[in-house]
Amino acid sequence: MKINNYLYLFLTTIFLFYFNVKVSAFEDVSKIVIDYDNPVRISFTIRDQHYGPIVVSGQTKVFGASFVQRTGETRTCDFRYAAFKDGKIVQVYDGIGEVTLENGKMHDIKVPCYIDLPEGDYTFYPIVRFKGETKWNMIAYMGYELEQSYTAYLKLHVYENYPAPSSEYMNFPDANGKGDSEFSVYHAYQNEKFRVQMKLVNKESKPLSGKIKIMWERNLAKFWRGMVYDATDVKTEWSICASELAHIGTAQAENGGIPISIEANGKLDIMIEDCFLREYYDFGKRWCPYLAAYFLPEGKEDVADNWLLINDNSDFCFDSDMNFISNQWDHSLNILAFQTFEGNVTGTEKLDITKIGLVFNKADGTVLLNNVPESSFVRVVDINNKLIEGSHIPPTSLKFILPEIKGTYIVSLYNYDGILVKLFRIIK
Repeated sequence: MKINNYLYLFLTTIFLFYFNVKVSAFEDVSKIVIDYDNPVRISFTIRDQHYGPIVVSGQTKVFGASFVQRTGETRTCDFRYAAFKDGKIVQVYDGIGEVTLENGKMHDIKVPCYIDLPEGDYTFYPIVRFKGETKWNMIAYMGYELEQSYTAYLKLHVYENYPAPSSEYMNFPDANGKGDSEFSVYHAYQNEKFRVQMKLVNKESKPLSGKIKIMWERNLAKFWRGMVYDATDVKTEWSICASELAHIGTAQAENGGIPISIEANGKLDIMIEDCFLREYYDFGKRWCPYLAAYFLPEGKEDVADNWLLINDNSDFCFDSDMNFISNQWDHSLNILAFQTFEGNVTGTEKLDITKIGLVFNKADGTVLLNNVPESSFVRVVDINNKLIEGSHIPPTSLKFILPEIKGTYIVSLYNYDGILVKLFRIIK
């Protein structure tokens, strides 16, 4: 696994935050004085808002955008995100204190926000109040413009019921200890096995069960809202499962989905092992693809429309009353920028079934497999499709000990590219 910087960002992001006092959780909207018709000269784009389009009432959401301040001088302001309905403000979120914006420089500002709105469509958009002033200002657009077709990409649907966990942490644990930076693109070779670590959050008062899978996606509308490809861009998009043969402990994937269960109002740390991707795509220099997690609620049919994108969770930035207390986070939360190198990882070797030896000792339930390349996938499962964990015996042998329970056990051998080569049944 290797890490590169965000080469696809075509403008340099400059962080110049100057923090002042903590502000209250929600502004009293009735006391907001704002000029909807005369926006200040601050250009705006949300090209770096890549946590997905899911917003859930009663949960947190990170909103982010890039700005160039063009008023002619350096200005200090109180910067907030607000929810708009029909071109008018209905909710204003916590700020990060005073922000100094140099004239003509690009600034990138991301703020975790606690959403408390009825279900419906809203525009989430920034407003500013310059130091020494009492009036708030629109930026770039007038209020009525937020209801026009050319700003439709700013509008998001708020769900009251979204039966999926959220994620406060997504990480490559093998990436030299720096697997949680949102400013890195992670790489693996084709057919290289990798792990994904997550911390999932269930905010419901009842347990949440279902399946999780990891998808590798390039989707401009989903992760780069408001952006369009130009003539020099590579426009290829895709959605490919990376957890086809993955497992979490002894729970293995079925059609890419791995069973999980999270207790009521609980959290679950998971390590998704043996992810891999066969494919390589050249995406050019912009609009990087992402690894994203999806959840299928228990009882739902395994079809694409029923899989729910797992939302980001930044609750750790708030106190118990959901007052914003910290903007000190550097987590990818629910996505990881990811690309494959062209070519197979060193050490890939095809399974030669004529050389594979399988020995089953009925007396102690030991299954011994010989001459299995390390790049292969080996799965031993019981009648309930639960994985039997094995141990590696150098250089090319694997040992599994079957439980005392009688029944049929399945031994499956897959090539390094996930293609099934041989299946054995053991009757115990």
